[in-house]
Amino acid sequence: MFALPFVLSPRVGTPVALVCLAIAGAAAVLYYVGWARFLIRGRTPLLLFASLGRVPVPLAVAPVIYFLACAAIARSLVYALVVLPFGAAHILLSLKRAHTS
Repeated sequence: MFALPFVLSPRVGTPVALVCLAIAGAAAVLYYVGWARFLIRGRTPLLLFASLGRVPVPLAVAPVIYFLACAAIARSLVYALVVLPFGAAHILLSLKRAHTS
């Protein structure tokens, strides 16, 4: 999850990029907390889709936020345009799965 910004040659010198870096870091922490919860609480599949605080399906939302923040850091419109449809589909399918479980 951390290799992508380095491939896209991030520009972290601006205040906006630093905010995006903080957002990406927070999203990564949320993602790993979601997985830790899953592993610690007995690997129940429902935990993969359960809300974490106010964040619905955190294991779907966190990577999308992370990759969008990385696109902003790299100033890559192409990267953002790729992340948006895949991220939207990932979140919608995860929400659908969460409500059917």
